[in-house]
Amino acid sequence: MILKIDPDTRQAALDRTRAECDLRRSSRDRFKTLLDEKLVSAQEFEDASCAYEVAAAEQRQARVALDQSFLKSPVDGVLDRLLVDRGEHVSAGTQVALVVQIDRLKVLVDVPEKDVGYLQLGESMRVVQATVDGRDRDAFTGELIHLAYKADSVTRTYRAKIAVDNSEGRLRPGMIVRVEAVRRDLPAAIAVPLYALVDQGGRKVAFVAENGVARLREVTTGSIIGDLVVIEAGLSAGERLLVKGQHLVVDGSAIAVAGN
Repeated sequence: MILKIDPDTRQAALDRTRAECDLRRSSRDRFKTLLDEKLVSAQEFEDASCAYEVAAAEQRQARVALDQSFLKSPVDGVLDRLLVDRGEHVSAGTQVALVVQIDRLKVLVDVPEKDVGYLQLGESMRVVQATVDGRDRDAFTGELIHLAYKADSVTRTYRAKIAVDNSEGRLRPGMIVRVEAVRRDLPAAIAVPLYALVDQGGRKVAFVAENGVARLREVTTGSIIGDLVVIEAGLSAGERLLVKGQHLVVDGSAIAVAGN
């Protein structure tokens, strides 16, 4: 409950109508008995019944008025701000309080065009509080519940909403968070340092060590992740990649491999 609006007066009105309703009910029942004994007319019984129905309706109206004396929030949450003072007169529709629902929050994210195609409704995302003092922050698991189909005309980004369970109350509405999502899952992918590749006439090649000589491998590259590049074709798992001196050798050059 947030506010009470003159409940004493409305409680007294309910008590009065309840007493009146009980009296009219007894009168109607008495007239019913008399009607069965043919001591009153049917019209008199109908009048008594009508009087009871009117009293019952007034009682229901008084109960509704009393219920409306207590302003309750339609959702569970925390009363963040009371916008009126005691004794202040307000009109219907006036906002009187701000209730914040904290057990389940929504994170709003503007997704760039290059990333929106990788997201799917229902997928899990990692939500981390923004670091402002160098300390580790709490991480949460969220669910993507909305992804706009139309881009914002100014930012050219797509608004996404992520639902986060905040039953412990560790997040507060309005906080800045970082959202981490998996753009693409590459099982058993081969990724090598960007600097390990050599550009030869517009093609990308790499060199591997094989029986004491350098062997050229023409490669097809994919996504770049930090300082690594995914190799889609041209290299196999387990091959020993040259990462130093690769610009100085050709296919078949004798090499000496240092370390493992």
